[in-house]
Amino acid sequence: AVVSTQSGHYGRGLIIVIICAASAVAVVPLLPGLQDLFVNAMHYDPRSRLFVGLPDKEAHFNLIQEYYGRTQKKTLTWSVINTMVDGMFTNDYRDLGRKK
Repeated sequence: AVVSTQSGHYGRGLIIVIICAASAVAVVPLLPGLQDLFVNAMHYDPRSRLFVGLPDKEAHFNLIQEYYGRTQKKTLTWSVINTMVDGMFTNDYRDLGRKK
């Protein structure tokens, strides 16, 4: 079968666009500044009885508010939540086995 060069260029272009889109979908959620748009909950080591299951921002907010007192929900990003949760534990228990 004879394929014209013009359709061959379209095919290559389409493949490049698909690869770029797939790469963006895979990489963008990993960027620290965009985590709040993609992370729904955290998973902790099951030995940590403070967080059971997959606590979302609401569960973290409630716990942080109980521990620290006044906090503003609109300023809680996942990086702030991680820092505040780490501050709740001594160095002996700091490794919570946290996964996004």
